[in-house]
Amino acid sequence: MLEGDTNILGDLYKNCKDAKEKIRFAALYAVSRGNNVRNVANIMAVEESTVYDWINKWEKEKSVSDKPRSGRPEKITEDDEKEIKRLLDEKDPKKYGINASQYTTRELQFYFAKFKNKFIDEETFRVHLVNTGAHYVKAQLQYKEGDQKKQIEFAHNLLFLLKNGYFTKILFLDEMSVSTSARNGYGWTYDRRLVVDAPQSGVKKANYFGAVEVSEGTIIETVRKSAKTQSFLQLLHKIELHYPDDKMLIIMDNSAVHHCWRVDKFFKEAENMKPLFMPPYSPDLNPEEYVHNALRTKLLNNRNFKSIKQIGFTISRFVKSMPPETIRSIAPVIPIEALLSVPKLL
Repeated sequence: MLEGDTNILGDLYKNCKDAKEKIRFAALYAVSRGNNVRNVANIMAVEESTVYDWINKWEKEKSVSDKPRSGRPEKITEDDEKEIKRLLDEKDPKKYGINASQYTTRELQFYFAKFKNKFIDEETFRVHLVNTGAHYVKAQLQYKEGDQKKQIEFAHNLLFLLKNGYFTKILFLDEMSVSTSARNGYGWTYDRRLVVDAPQSGVKKANYFGAVEVSEGTIIETVRKSAKTQSFLQLLHKIELHYPDDKMLIIMDNSAVHHCWRVDKFFKEAENMKPLFMPPYSPDLNPEEYVHNALRTKLLNNRNFKSIKQIGFTISRFVKSMPPETIRSIAPVIPIEALLSVPKLL
C-alpha cells in the first residue's frame, strides 16, 4: 500500500509547514514503509477509518489537504513546460534526490510536488509529453569502450563481402543464460503490483545459443545444459545441416568460447563456414542480441518452467511460429547501416 510513493511522502512530510497536513503525511509515509494501518492509527491517536480516508484522498488527489479543490487537476503552464524539457534534457533525477536513473511521469510528479508545490497527476504529464513530441522509449546503451574506427572498419568489411558475393548466407550468433525460475518483466494487472512466484529450490540453468539470418528472416537455436563449448558446437552443426549447400559467414563477438581450440578446429575443417569477429564492446551491432530481448519480453520473463527441456521446446515452438518479416523487424541491421550511412545493407 503506497509503496511507490514512499520517497515523495517522506519529502512532503519533512517540508510541510501545515501542522495538520504534516501529521497526515507522516501517517501515509509510515504506511508506505510497510507499517500496519492499525498501528499507525494508534500512534497518531486517530481512528483506523481516518487513516484509510487519508490514503484514499492521497490516491485520488495526491493531496491530504482539507482545502476545497476544483476537481480538475492542475494544468501545465508554459513555465512548467520549459522546466519539463530542461529536466528531460538534463537526464539526472538523482541531482534532486529522486531515486531513479531517468524520468517517468511519476518522477516528474515527484519533482513538481517537491520543488514547485504543484500536484499534477501522471496522466496530465503523459498527455503533455505526447502532445509536445516526447517519446517513451527504451534506452539505447552506448559503450564508451567501443572503438568507432574499428566498428566502421567492420561494417565496411561486411559490406565488401556482401557486395562481392563471397557468401550466400550471413548469420549473427550470440548466447544467453536461461533458467527454470521466472525473471521479472513487465505485464498488465488490475492489482497494485504484478506478483509472479519464482521458486528458487531446484532451479536449473542452461545456455541458449542462437543464430539469426537477417536477409531471409530465419532463427536457428539450441538450448543445452552442457558446457558452453559443446553447446556452441552443437549450434554450428545445426547450422551446417540447415544450410548444406550455402557458403556461410558466421559473425560473433569475442567471448572466450568463440576462440577456444575446439571451435577454431571446427572452422578450419568446415568448408562452407567462415568466422568474422565483431569489434569489442559492440553488442548493439549484433541483431541476435535483439532476438534475445524479444524472447525475454515475449516468452521467458514472468514464467516458470518445469525443466530445461521444456524451455528448449517452448523457445523452438515460438521461433518457428514467427514469420520472417517479424524476425527481420526484431533483428535490425540498422546500427551497422548507420556506420556506413547507406540506406540498406541486407
